[in-house]
Amino acid sequence: MSERAGLASPGARLRTAREERGLSIEEVADRLRLNEALVLAMEEDRFGLLGAPVFARGHLKNYAALVGAPEREVMAGFDVGDLPEPTFLPALDRKVIVDDGIKGVLQTLPLLPPSTPPAPAQP
Repeated sequence: MSERAGLASPGARLRTAREERGLSIEEVADRLRLNEALVLAMEEDRFGLLGAPVFARGHLKNYAALVGAPEREVMAGFDVGDLPEPTFLPALDRKVIVDDGIKGVLQTLPLLPPSTPPAPAQP
């Protein structure tokens, strides 16, 4: 997002507040229980990487609270209209299994090519 009407972007406000508190991106990620890439995405105003707008708003509010940035100002610069559609990962193959007599449990199968059996050991 670009700066609007001379105001700093949400990411710039968060970065400034983080730096003023002497916190690293790693420390913020740890305290917010996010990965560092998402913290960096917030500071770079790449909110589409945060998922649906409801998640983006929640992450921004939590980050603002952590670093003491004014939540109203951070959220005022966040415009849902600027978010691209969330990108979803393709669905994984799933099959119904029976586990200890409980029917209908779903198990995610990895999308790996079938493996070949190991060669017999040489004597």
